[in-house]
Amino acid sequence: MWNRSQITSACAALAAVLAATATSAHAHQIVQNFAQNEQRAPDGRILVEGSIVSVINCDGPGERGGQFYIYMYVYRPGFRAILPPNWGAPIGGRDFATFDEAAGAACRAGVPPPVASGGSLTGQWGSYTFVQIGNTFTWRIGSEIGEGTIVGDDLQVRWTGGGTATGKVTRRNAQGDPTQLTWSNSVVMSR
Repeated sequence: MWNRSQITSACAALAAVLAATATSAHAHQIVQNFAQNEQRAPDGRILVEGSIVSVINCDGPGERGGQFYIYMYVYRPGFRAILPPNWGAPIGGRDFATFDEAAGAACRAGVPPPVASGGSLTGQWGSYTFVQIGNTFTWRIGSEIGEGTIVGDDLQVRWTGGGTATGKVTRRNAQGDPTQLTWSNSVVMSR
């Protein structure tokens, strides 16, 4: 269970990510944010994942109308779009790498994510957990969240607290997936 301080901190982190990445081409509006505590069965199975939920209205020009929930998971990367009360049926049938992709899927059903280029970043990079969908990715380390893009060997990312960096894929495996990233802030990540 989360205490009030953790909920406040998580909501502030979400607000910071949304403010830092406010480049949406969509007209959706966030009308409410709230925390959803993790719930477990007596045997330890997760019944409800801990998340920050943003309630959005999709009433802008070209949007399909209605109210949707966007879930940002607390203990794993990813965002999920839900049309209440269909809690077990995510829009698009999957999670998304960024808030904006999830909101876009909710507001404009049927728009596929961009085709990935540059191989997949998804997985553990030291203490960082990456999720890539199409050309966009998120990473999480503790309460810090980054959102970025990859095109070929070029990377761009913004993270909570207002930081930004550009980067390059500097090593790949036999399948073409990146195994080393070198960032403009002198950070080198390997897996």
